[in-house]
Amino acid sequence: MKRLFAFILASYILITGTITYGREAGTNNSLTSLFNELNAVNGSSQIIVVSNEKESQFNATVQAYEKTSAGWINSLPSMGAVIGKNGFSLMKREGDLKAPAGIFRIGTAFGMPGTPGITKLPYISTTTRDYWIDDASSLDYNKWIKYNGDPYTKWKSFEKLRITRYKYAFVIEYNMNPIVKGNGSAIFFHIWKGSNISTSGCTAVSEANILKLLGWLKPDKNPIIIQGTQTMISNMLKSAGDKALYPIKAIVNNNEVPLDVPPRIVNGRVLIPVRSIFENLGAKVAWEQSTGTITISKDSTIIKLTVGSNMAFAGTNQVPLDVPATIVSGRTIVPLRFIAENLGLSVSWNQIKRIVSVDGII
Repeated sequence: MKRLFAFILASYILITGTITYGREAGTNNSLTSLFNELNAVNGSSQIIVVSNEKESQFNATVQAYEKTSAGWINSLPSMGAVIGKNGFSLMKREGDLKAPAGIFRIGTAFGMPGTPGITKLPYISTTTRDYWIDDASSLDYNKWIKYNGDPYTKWKSFEKLRITRYKYAFVIEYNMNPIVKGNGSAIFFHIWKGSNISTSGCTAVSEANILKLLGWLKPDKNPIIIQGTQTMISNMLKSAGDKALYPIKAIVNNNEVPLDVPPRIVNGRVLIPVRSIFENLGAKVAWEQSTGTITISKDSTIIKLTVGSNMAFAGTNQVPLDVPATIVSGRTIVPLRFIAENLGLSVSWNQIKRIVSVDGII
């Protein structure tokens, strides 16, 4: 078994090109592109990757990456891990003994009382009254519930949260927004029973290693966990930007505006769906397919941008752009501040709450 695990680890290193930590990671282009996409859409600069070679394997490798001025680095040494007995699944179901594959938020940390100092994540000290419900027939399904009564008379199935393997743990936010009954529940990152003992669907590492991860994770880095086989992970780039795990909200004159694709931040600039904002403000937005040109106009003010071009026009003036307009999921997203300020609007950005506000009348 040790030889098998060594082979898995060596294969992972060969494919990703990652052999060091504390300096720039030699990740392959597809993994780097995936990280950059998640950073643009979610502002995520800490990413945990849990991977193996085959769907049926329950042994896996954990890598911790962080974005710095030097690029994505391995912040911690590689870690051995165990997952669900039947490996990874992109279509997890309750009771299938599989770990969910996909891209997920890292939620609250939890564990024994008196240990919140081990992490900067939000931390809950568990009691004997804390349960996570995996009874798919219950309205409490896949929720953390505090309950003083007899849980066996209230639910058909549940997880006690005050147990040894949850001495140190954090929530993997799988099937939580929205919750779909029967799609799996109680997915955590916790302490393993042993290096060759699988879980029911959680991801588990040694106590020493989970303490390293909890000490490293920071909520202001919008941390994300990616899980799956190497093949699954290589295919995740296609849909990584379709849904934001840490969404940007757009507020126009104190009213939230619904957005049909997630905004993103590229090189410090907020790019946002052009029609959602500016038609809401009364401007006209026109699209010329043949040239890839977007025209935003209001009264005598005319602004033109071309997809992929770092030059734009504000009236007759040609203006350089830090970031060009681009197309995501069939929608054109544009640098918000450039257009808004040329229309006489003010723009503010709240980094902590991830809210961009546009104020003014055009």
